[in-house]
Amino acid sequence: MKLQSIVFRPVAEVYFTMPEIALMTLCSRRHYDAHCKEASKHGGFLYGMRNASGAVRNYVHTLTWGQLDTLAKIMEVGSHFPCPHQASRAFALGLFIHSAMRQLIEATPPAVQIARTLLNPRDKEGR
Repeated sequence: MKLQSIVFRPVAEVYFTMPEIALMTLCSRRHYDAHCKEASKHGGFLYGMRNASGAVRNYVHTLTWGQLDTLAKIMEVGSHFPCPHQASRAFALGLFIHSAMRQLIEATPPAVQIARTLLNPRDKEGR
């Protein structure tokens, strides 16, 4: 046995309302990218979020950096909605997701950030 590395994977705990999840699902279904579409299909993390929130009131979702990054990309298509109200809601939700990503980076202890860079210099984004 040989220890290859120690990996820290910070996650964010986020609460979304059912209308927000519905909007993210709509954006996912209308997205041009297959990975973003998969998120809302059976087995995708957004599909799971909808099920969990429907079953438990005020459910708090635990999301990885990669899932937040996918959600941020998903929300980009919301700006193309013909309804201005829906487009502005999608834009605001996208800003919130970007803010959560920024907070996740800021909450990562500096020692972990430095160690991650030293151990894996190709992974500068922390993914």
